[in-house]
Amino acid sequence: MPREQPGERDLHQTLYRHWPTRAALLFDLVLEGPDLGTYPEPGSDVGEVATAWLKSLRAGVSVPAVRTAALAVTAQADHDPDSARALVRIGEDRHAGFNRLLEPAGVQISEDEFTLLYGPVLARLFLDRSQVTDAFIGAVVAQWLTTLRPADAPQDSPE
Repeated sequence: MPREQPGERDLHQTLYRHWPTRAALLFDLVLEGPDLGTYPEPGSDVGEVATAWLKSLRAGVSVPAVRTAALAVTAQADHDPDSARALVRIGEDRHAGFNRLLEPAGVQISEDEFTLLYGPVLARLFLDRSQVTDAFIGAVVAQWLTTLRPADAPQDSPE
């Protein structure tokens, strides 16, 4: 059995004094990661806001600690209720934050519309293991804009 390194127990106790579970620690790391100065400002042009937001997402998940935390919470969500709740809270926080950015445009998007925006970027990063270029983000946003329903269109009832 490996011996604990000096200070390792103190670090563990300190971490869990601030975060009651590993999922809570990872949740905070994802949401409160380093300020890269790339988070967009609210705006009236939906396409510009979406483009800036995806570039900010790309920058955030390019930070190794944030990427690792996001993947760890995702991997554990199927069998760990704390991780599942943390993953839902991350999604809700990001969706609400994006909708705040769209307020000047008078647009609020649904959960499905939000997923259709960020999904291709995360798939490119985590599944394709490829770079997310500005051109790729531009193509994602252009396609995504075609899927948005007008604000006055009737909404489908949830299934």
